Amino acid sequence: LGSYRFEKSRDGRLLLYDAKREQLLVVSDQAESEPILLNVRAIRWMWDANYIRLLYTDGYELHLYNVASHTDETLTRVSDRITDIAWYPVESRFLIAQSEKVTAREISDLSPVETIIFEGSSIEQFYISPQGDKLYVLATVNGEKGFFEKTLQK
Repeated sequence: LGSYRFEKSRDGRLLLYDAKREQLLVVSDQAESEPILLNVRAIRWMWDANYIRLLYTDGYELHLYNVASHTDETLTRVSDRITDIAWYPVESRFLIAQSEKVTAREISDLSPVETIIFEGSSIEQFYISPQGDKLYVLATVNGEKGFFEKTLQK
């Protein structure tokens, strides 16, 4: 009934996305009694480098799903819609784009610390260079729409 497409995954798992319903599924390709490992609403997601942790958002909640422990943790809830997410070059941190800022946060049991990396308006999405040293943001700054570059620290 959906319009599913395959997304990047590995190690005996399939990642399916139904764009029509904004439904994300992680499915085991092993013969298990419950092959669906995760079935959630999501608009953005990203695996860590080892394809063990999946960061995903429905636009207002950010979650971390761990395939190894089969846990799904809510990292944060926000009132200003999340437009994009990514792992920071140091994978204990992640980046969140919202309409007027891109912030970095740590995954930790302690109180979350938010660091503003970029400010503008109408922030739609961002990209981190393969070297992990540059952030490129599609946004409007001082009335100018374009791609803006920011140097990242590791």
